[in-house]
Amino acid sequence: MWKKILAATALSAALLAAPAQAQQVRVYRPDAHLLNIFQRLIGNNSRHDIQYELYIQDDESSVNAYSLPDGKVVLLTGLLNALPPGDDNALAFVMAHEISHVELHHVDRLNTQGGLTNLALGWLSRGQGNALQGLAGVGSRVLTSGYSRGMEVEADGHGLELMRQANYNPRGAITTLQLFQRMEANNGSARLFPSHPKADNRLQDVQNYLQERGY
Repeated sequence: MWKKILAATALSAALLAAPAQAQQVRVYRPDAHLLNIFQRLIGNNSRHDIQYELYIQDDESSVNAYSLPDGKVVLLTGLLNALPPGDDNALAFVMAHEISHVELHHVDRLNTQGGLTNLALGWLSRGQGNALQGLAGVGSRVLTSGYSRGMEVEADGHGLELMRQANYNPRGAITTLQLFQRMEANNGSARLFPSHPKADNRLQDVQNYLQERGY
């Protein structure tokens, strides 16, 4: 979802950094408020073979987030600061979308499209001792690889259901997607992943979902 949306530039220098440089990015645990939102959203997860974890990555240059196949979800500080302060529903949509990529095995399915799974699982097999150290390096590759249009649409729809089940208002997705809509407009025709649905189209899909369910 957020893989194609970057603040001010088409692709930040951080995402283009070599692995050794990427590993220098600071990744840390979230505060209690963010963790509470996350815990509510994973309360109805279907993947009992993994343990979901939430992290924050210190990167003000990117309005972005990503998830890894073992259940790690990472929010970049650029995204957290771009969303309206105190809007838990908008933030819940971000988390629910990334959780949905894991729930729907999207990273696994990318294995046949470029070996992303091998890269991510190769890092995970090194053990948890260097988890925070290596997270940013693998995350950079997730961000620059991106998902297909169909996967992004699936993650949006599934994320809205996770929000509903966790008693968050799915209308929070409108706030988030309107932010991306403005950013895409500011970037003109430059889109990082042209195969992905535009924010305009995703916003319309979300509005259709809300109308059908009376939100």
